[in-house]
Amino acid sequence: KPFLYAAALSNGLTASSLINDAPILFEDKMLEDKWRPRNASGRFYGPTRLREALLQSRNLVSIRLLRKVGIEKVRKYSENFGFKQEHLPSDLSLALGTASLSPLNNASAYSVFANGGKSVESYFIERIVDRFGEIIFEKEESEVNQAIDTRIAFIVKDILQEAARRGTAKKVSVLERKDLAGKTGTTNEAESTWFTGFNDHLVASVWVGFDQPKPLGRNEFGST
Repeated sequence: KPFLYAAALSNGLTASSLINDAPILFEDKMLEDKWRPRNASGRFYGPTRLREALLQSRNLVSIRLLRKVGIEKVRKYSENFGFKQEHLPSDLSLALGTASLSPLNNASAYSVFANGGKSVESYFIERIVDRFGEIIFEKEESEVNQAIDTRIAFIVKDILQEAARRGTAKKVSVLERKDLAGKTGTTNEAESTWFTGFNDHLVASVWVGFDQPKPLGRNEFGST
Protein backbone atom coordinates (compact mmCIF):
# COMPACT_ATOMS: atom_id res chain seq x y z
CA LYS A 1 0.00 0.00 0.00
CA PRO A 2 2.72 2.63 0.69
CA PHE A 3 3.95 2.28 -2.89
CA LEU A 4 0.42 2.72 -4.24
CA TYR A 5 -0.09 5.82 -2.10
CA ALA A 6 3.26 7.23 -3.25
CA ALA A 7 2.10 6.73 -6.84
CA ALA A 8 -1.13 8.57 -6.01
CA LEU A 9 0.82 11.51 -4.55
CA SER A 10 2.94 11.65 -7.70
CA ASN A 11 -0.28 11.90 -9.75
CA GLY A 12 -1.67 14.98 -8.04
CA LEU A 13 -3.50 13.60 -5.00
CA THR A 14 -2.58 14.73 -1.49
CA ALA A 15 -2.52 13.15 1.95
CA SER A 16 -5.81 14.92 2.67
CA SER A 17 -7.61 13.76 -0.51
CA LEU A 18 -10.86 11.96 0.30
CA ILE A 19 -11.76 8.48 -0.94
CA ASN A 20 -14.95 6.69 0.12
CA ASP A 21 -14.55 3.66 2.37
CA ALA A 22 -17.74 1.79 1.49
CA PRO A 23 -18.80 -1.70 0.31
CA ILE A 24 -17.89 -2.56 -3.26
CA LEU A 25 -18.55 -5.55 -5.51
CA PHE A 26 -16.57 -6.48 -8.61
CA GLU A 27 -17.26 -9.01 -11.31
CA ASP A 28 -13.81 -9.76 -12.71
CA LYS A 29 -12.94 -13.07 -14.39
CA MET A 30 -9.25 -12.40 -13.65
CA LEU A 31 -10.03 -12.59 -9.93
CA GLU A 32 -13.25 -14.45 -9.14
CA ASP A 33 -16.76 -14.37 -10.54
CA LYS A 34 -17.68 -11.98 -7.76
CA TRP A 35 -15.13 -10.24 -5.54
CA ARG A 36 -16.24 -8.50 -2.35
CA PRO A 37 -13.10 -7.05 -0.74
CA ARG A 38 -13.43 -5.82 2.83
CA ASN A 39 -11.42 -4.19 5.57
CA ALA A 40 -9.80 -6.43 8.18
CA SER A 41 -12.17 -4.97 10.79
CA GLY A 42 -15.22 -5.82 8.67
CA ARG A 43 -16.41 -2.21 9.08
CA PHE A 44 -16.79 0.70 6.64
CA TYR A 45 -15.77 4.24 7.51
CA GLY A 46 -17.14 6.50 4.76
CA PRO A 47 -15.14 9.38 3.23
CA THR A 48 -11.55 8.92 4.44
CA ARG A 49 -8.41 10.99 3.95
CA LEU A 50 -5.52 9.15 2.30
CA ARG A 51 -3.33 9.71 5.39
CA GLU A 52 -5.84 7.92 7.62
CA ALA A 53 -6.46 5.19 5.05
CA LEU A 54 -2.77 4.31 4.80
CA LEU A 55 -1.97 4.39 8.51
CA GLN A 56 -5.03 2.24 9.23
CA SER A 57 -4.40 0.06 6.11
CA ARG A 58 -7.93 0.43 4.75
CA ASN A 59 -8.42 -2.06 1.92
CA LEU A 60 -11.47 -0.51 0.28
CA VAL A 61 -9.93 2.96 0.06
CA SER A 62 -6.78 1.43 -1.43
CA ILE A 63 -8.73 -0.45 -4.10
CA ARG A 64 -10.67 2.66 -5.09
CA LEU A 65 -7.42 4.65 -5.08
CA LEU A 66 -5.76 2.15 -7.43
CA ARG A 67 -8.73 2.34 -9.77
CA LYS A 68 -8.58 6.16 -9.68
CA VAL A 69 -4.83 6.41 -10.39
CA GLY A 70 -4.77 3.50 -12.85
CA ILE A 71 -3.30 0.04 -12.51
CA GLU A 72 -0.66 0.48 -15.21
CA LYS A 73 0.46 3.85 -13.84
CA VAL A 74 0.96 2.28 -10.41
CA ARG A 75 2.80 -0.74 -11.83
CA LYS A 76 5.10 1.57 -13.77
CA TYR A 77 5.73 3.85 -10.78
CA SER A 78 6.53 0.80 -8.62
CA GLU A 79 9.65 0.22 -10.70
CA ASN A 80 11.16 3.17 -8.80
CA PHE A 81 11.26 0.93 -5.72
CA GLY A 82 12.96 -1.97 -7.50
CA PHE A 83 9.82 -3.95 -8.35
CA LYS A 84 9.61 -5.65 -11.73
CA GLN A 85 6.32 -5.10 -13.54
CA GLU A 86 6.06 -8.76 -14.53
CA HIS A 87 5.96 -9.68 -10.83
CA LEU A 88 3.04 -7.33 -10.11
CA PRO A 89 -0.57 -8.40 -10.79
CA SER A 90 -2.38 -6.29 -13.37
CA ASP A 91 -5.70 -6.27 -11.54
CA LEU A 92 -7.19 -4.46 -8.55
CA SER A 93 -5.84 -7.04 -6.09
CA LEU A 94 -2.52 -5.20 -6.52
CA ALA A 95 -3.85 -2.66 -3.99
CA LEU A 96 -3.86 -5.35 -1.31
CA GLY A 97 -0.27 -6.46 -1.79
CA THR A 98 -0.83 -9.69 -3.71
CA ALA A 99 2.62 -9.62 -5.32
CA SER A 100 5.08 -12.20 -3.97
CA LEU A 101 8.22 -10.64 -2.51
CA SER A 102 11.18 -11.74 -0.43
CA PRO A 103 11.96 -9.90 2.83
CA LEU A 104 15.07 -8.51 1.14
CA ASN A 105 13.02 -7.12 -1.78
CA ASN A 106 10.60 -5.61 0.72
CA ALA A 107 13.32 -4.01 2.82
CA SER A 108 15.02 -2.62 -0.29
CA ALA A 109 11.76 -1.06 -1.46
CA TYR A 110 11.02 0.57 1.92
CA SER A 111 14.59 1.90 2.07
CA VAL A 112 13.55 4.46 -0.57
CA PHE A 113 11.25 6.07 2.02
CA ALA A 114 13.91 5.83 4.73
CA ASN A 115 16.54 7.39 2.47
CA GLY A 116 14.75 10.55 1.33
CA GLY A 117 13.56 9.03 -1.95
CA LYS A 118 16.96 7.62 -2.96
CA SER A 119 17.35 3.97 -3.93
CA VAL A 120 19.93 1.79 -2.23
CA GLU A 121 21.40 -1.33 -3.86
CA SER A 122 21.26 -4.37 -1.60
CA TYR A 123 24.24 -6.72 -1.33
CA PHE A 124 25.40 -9.62 0.83
CA ILE A 125 29.20 -9.48 0.81
CA GLU A 126 31.08 -6.27 1.59
CA ARG A 127 34.65 -7.58 1.72
CA ILE A 128 36.68 -10.79 1.53
CA VAL A 129 40.12 -10.91 3.15
CA ASP A 130 42.60 -13.78 2.83
CA ARG A 131 44.59 -15.31 5.69
CA PHE A 132 47.39 -12.80 5.14
CA GLY A 133 45.05 -9.85 5.61
CA GLU A 134 45.02 -8.97 1.92
CA ILE A 135 41.72 -7.76 0.51
CA ILE A 136 40.80 -10.00 -2.41
CA PHE A 137 37.32 -8.57 -2.89
CA GLU A 138 35.65 -5.34 -1.84
CA LYS A 139 32.25 -4.13 -2.92
CA GLU A 140 32.48 -1.02 -5.05
CA GLU A 141 30.46 2.01 -4.05
CA SER A 142 27.29 2.01 -6.11
CA GLU A 143 25.56 5.07 -7.48
CA VAL A 144 22.75 6.47 -5.38
CA ASN A 145 19.79 7.39 -7.56
CA GLN A 146 16.91 9.70 -6.73
CA ALA A 147 14.14 7.17 -7.26
CA ILE A 148 11.13 9.29 -6.22
CA ASP A 149 10.47 12.91 -5.32
CA THR A 150 11.95 13.76 -1.91
CA ARG A 151 8.67 15.40 -0.88
CA ILE A 152 6.68 12.24 -1.59
CA ALA A 153 9.16 10.13 0.39
CA PHE A 154 8.82 12.57 3.30
CA ILE A 155 5.00 12.45 3.30
CA VAL A 156 4.80 8.64 3.15
CA LYS A 157 7.44 8.34 5.87
CA ASP A 158 5.54 10.82 8.03
CA ILE A 159 2.32 8.80 7.61
CA LEU A 160 4.09 5.55 8.50
CA GLN A 161 5.61 7.21 11.57
CA GLU A 162 2.07 8.04 12.64
CA ALA A 163 1.09 4.43 11.90
CA ALA A 164 3.74 3.39 14.42
CA ARG A 165 2.08 5.63 17.02
CA ARG A 166 -1.64 5.01 16.49
CA GLY A 167 -2.15 2.94 13.33
CA THR A 168 -1.79 -0.73 12.50
CA ALA A 169 1.86 -0.65 13.65
CA LYS A 170 1.09 0.96 17.03
CA LYS A 171 2.55 -1.92 19.04
CA VAL A 172 5.93 -0.42 18.16
CA SER A 173 5.00 2.55 20.37
CA VAL A 174 5.96 0.47 23.42
CA LEU A 175 9.55 1.47 22.53
CA GLU A 176 8.63 5.14 23.14
CA ARG A 177 10.57 6.38 20.12
CA LYS A 178 9.39 9.01 17.66
CA ASP A 179 11.82 8.11 14.87
CA LEU A 180 10.28 4.74 14.00
CA ALA A 181 7.95 4.17 11.05
CA GLY A 182 6.21 0.93 10.24
CA LYS A 183 3.73 -0.95 8.09
CA THR A 184 2.01 -4.26 8.71
CA GLY A 185 0.77 -6.71 6.09
CA THR A 186 -1.53 -9.73 6.19
CA THR A 187 -2.46 -11.96 3.24
CA ASN A 188 -5.73 -13.83 2.76
CA GLU A 189 -6.26 -16.46 5.48
CA ALA A 190 -3.13 -15.07 7.20
CA GLU A 191 -0.89 -17.37 5.19
CA SER A 192 1.77 -14.67 5.36
CA THR A 193 2.12 -11.88 7.88
CA TRP A 194 4.57 -9.03 7.53
CA PHE A 195 6.03 -6.15 9.47
CA THR A 196 8.48 -3.69 7.97
CA GLY A 197 9.90 -0.94 10.16
CA PHE A 198 12.51 1.74 9.62
CA ASN A 199 14.11 4.98 10.69
CA ASP A 200 16.67 7.17 8.91
CA HIS A 201 19.44 4.58 9.32
CA LEU A 202 17.95 1.09 9.36
CA VAL A 203 15.21 -0.89 7.64
CA ALA A 204 14.04 -4.30 8.88
CA SER A 205 11.45 -6.53 7.23
CA VAL A 206 10.00 -9.56 9.03
CA TRP A 207 7.89 -12.29 7.44
CA VAL A 208 6.03 -14.96 9.41
CA GLY A 209 4.56 -18.00 7.70
CA PHE A 210 5.05 -21.68 6.86
CA ASP A 211 7.43 -23.04 4.21
CA GLN A 212 4.41 -24.79 2.68
CA PRO A 213 1.80 -22.02 2.82
CA LYS A 214 -1.14 -22.57 5.15
CA PRO A 215 -3.14 -20.30 7.46
CA LEU A 216 -1.43 -19.16 10.65
CA GLY A 217 -4.74 -18.85 12.46
CA ARG A 218 -7.85 -16.68 12.54
CA ASN A 219 -6.40 -14.11 14.96
CA GLU A 220 -3.00 -13.64 13.35
CA PHE A 221 -2.09 -10.41 11.53
CA GLY A 222 1.04 -8.49 10.66
CA SER A 223 0.27 -6.40 13.75
CA THR A 224 0.33 -9.41 16.07
